[in-house]
Amino acid sequence: MLNPFSEFDWDLRYYRLDRNLEPIWDELVGLSRGASALVLVPEYFGNRLSITALDLLHELHGSGSRIVEDWTHSVISPRRAPVDMAIASLRKTLPVGDGAWAWGFSGGQSLLPKTSSPGTEMWAGMDLLALAGDQRDRALARKRIRRAESRFAVELEPAFATARTQVELMRLNFSSFGAARVRNARHLMRRLKGYEIVNHEIESDVPSHVVLRVKHPHALQRMLAQRNVYCPVHWERPAWLPETFPWDSLISIPIDHRYDEDDMTYVATTLNALHD
Repeated sequence: MLNPFSEFDWDLRYYRLDRNLEPIWDELVGLSRGASALVLVPEYFGNRLSITALDLLHELHGSGSRIVEDWTHSVISPRRAPVDMAIASLRKTLPVGDGAWAWGFSGGQSLLPKTSSPGTEMWAGMDLLALAGDQRDRALARKRIRRAESRFAVELEPAFATARTQVELMRLNFSSFGAARVRNARHLMRRLKGYEIVNHEIESDVPSHVVLRVKHPHALQRMLAQRNVYCPVHWERPAWLPETFPWDSLISIPIDHRYDEDDMTYVATTLNALHD
């Protein structure tokens, strides 16, 4: 996400997060005050910004800063207007082949996808994976998806989303997706034993994952995969991050609409059996 800024030789300043992945607001305000800053604030794992946080961001806005909110993990949550601009990568949370979303300085809403050619290839890979009959078919489908991902990474010019993505976005039942995430998260959280849950407050938010703080995330990730539970590690420590910045070990458990309470029970039982 920060590569475009570093390529233009911007002065990047990093702020820390607390154990709930909320910005340490005094530190963020101190870094931004007195300068015309662009402040990037992610809503990690569906945890929306509090009223207090929004008040601070409006204060920064009033002093000349621009505020960009990353809604990728919270795109299904009930929405309110961003301070200046909001962005979201749709493919990380929704079953579509291409596209990103932006709500910007002009006050309008639009899709700002990458070029439609990689999107077409992504849809083809997703279709192949859905129809895959054996391991060889699944490997070919994933290879095609990886090829499309690589093309997205180097395509810089915006273009229209594929027609299929636009139709799907109009057809998808976002309320149903959100309800399933909340239901699955609560079911999983009630059954986990001994784990520190990072995003445990979900009363008014729609979580993207249930996030656990663990000692050895990659080892746990491998053991879960052996039991057909596939989880991302958020995130690898960036090479450019100063050594003085602490880095947490997190693993994120998928809870999206593809799963039901029986699936969550299996995941909880598996995690509890592997708890160290």
